[in-house]
Amino acid sequence: MHIRLSTEADKSSISTLMSYCFGDREQYGALDDLNGRYILAFDEDILVAMTGIIFNTDYNAFEIDWTCTHPQYQRRGIMHELFKRVCNLTDEVIYCSCWR
Repeated sequence: MHIRLSTEADKSSISTLMSYCFGDREQYGALDDLNGRYILAFDEDILVAMTGIIFNTDYNAFEIDWTCTHPQYQRRGIMHELFKRVCNLTDEVIYCSCWR
């Protein structure tokens, strides 16, 4: 498993995983400003899980967003590792909307 921050070059892989997990959600800006926005987990060259953190001005806090794991990769501790890493990105308050 390889874990790293997203880049603009990951747009197609991110779009594919999001479409699989959420349906078409591009209208919410999920594919904007990809450099460093998400923490991605890859098995070989396939994106299998992701989570992100952005600053939400409505809540004046960082927000965890667009979190998903491909069903074939669930229950392996991947998201646990991604959340550990995303929480280490800031000492500020983190808000999680949990609707995505």
